Amino acid sequence: FRFLAAVGLRSPVDVTRTHLTSYIDFLKKEGYADRTIQNYCSAASSFFDFLARPVDTKGTALILSNPWKSVRDALPTVRAYERNDNLREFVEEEYHKLLKTCDMKSVIGKRDYAIMTTTLWTTRRRQEIANIRIQDFMEQDGKIFIRFIQKGGHPILIDLTPEIMEAVKDYWRASGRNLKPQSPAWVATTDAGKYLNQARNLKVKTG
Repeated sequence: FRFLAAVGLRSPVDVTRTHLTSYIDFLKKEGYADRTIQNYCSAASSFFDFLARPVDTKGTALILSNPWKSVRDALPTVRAYERNDNLREFVEEEYHKLLKTCDMKSVIGKRDYAIMTTTLWTTRRRQEIANIRIQDFMEQDGKIFIRFIQKGGHPILIDLTPEIMEAVKDYWRASGRNLKPQSPAWVATTDAGKYLNQARNLKVKTG
């Protein structure tokens, strides 16, 4: 909207290819990453696709075509799995320093330590870590595994060290929760969030 105000655009019908290339340059000057620019432009393009849909049986649409399709060559190129920043990898000492920030005398600290060690060891996506259930921790042939559900619903087993499994169990014991196979591996320790019960699929108003 800052860009629209700067160039004086008041209707999507008035948008031209020059406006779009100028918008891409505007995002670059604002310091946005290539992936972010791609996401912003993709969202805007979807909006114009919506405007180009027929609104009646005669085929009438608010606009005749999506101008974003003419500027694909102006968008930054983003290659999957290719780093485009100067962030360096953590060294082992920094991992230990990070884990030491957890207060192991509190339930929150024990929970955070369990989550962080599991995340750092398995390197899974945030949502995959959040969706772990009690039943996803298992033992086979004397080895400990954790099951994740990947994109597309495909399961994957990753081995865990006994130390990480003990950290998880230490949190479970300290939490005093009534654990069932379908129970989330980790939950918030307070009910301060307005939508916390909804996130847990609970219909009760308190607790």
